[in-house]
Amino acid sequence: MEEKVALYSKDTLFERINGEAELYFPYGFEVLASARYANKENPQVAVEADVYRMGSLLDAFGIYANYRRADNGALKIGAEGFVSPSQLLFYQDRYFVKLQASGALSVEQEVFLSCARAVSQNLPRNSSQPKELLYFMMPAVVQGSERYIAQSLLGYAFFRRGLIADAVLEGEPLKIFW
Repeated sequence: MEEKVALYSKDTLFERINGEAELYFPYGFEVLASARYANKENPQVAVEADVYRMGSLLDAFGIYANYRRADNGALKIGAEGFVSPSQLLFYQDRYFVKLQASGALSVEQEVFLSCARAVSQNLPRNSSQPKELLYFMMPAVVQGSERYIAQSLLGYAFFRRGLIADAVLEGEPLKIFW
């Protein structure tokens, strides 16, 4: 670790993720702990670890699902995670974790996995998914498409929050929301 862990509050989050900070607030953002782990042989290459404490398990899932893509490799770390050449993201309990390559376009997957395991061991052991996702346990739902929207579901103010997922029924694509 290059320096000690930096902490960011609601008032200072923009200093770390300017342009994205507003995305986190509806999901009950409380605090971000951030650290940079440099490669001993090449200090320009590092893994930046950001651990966000959100309002609840559902909120952590919500922010995680905002980044999840179908073409990323799914992982069983925490409640759910995925890895790409440049990042590894997962959520566990009320925490959302983002590990990113810095100073290089990619980092070896094993480096990400080792770091993710270390972070996971220091979080509460709750690796269950939000109970609200049980509503989408049906054959028509495209697994991995579920999302929790903390405000303005479908762009309507009167749908303050809710869950949405893709589905295919009799060959026709559709959206399911709750």
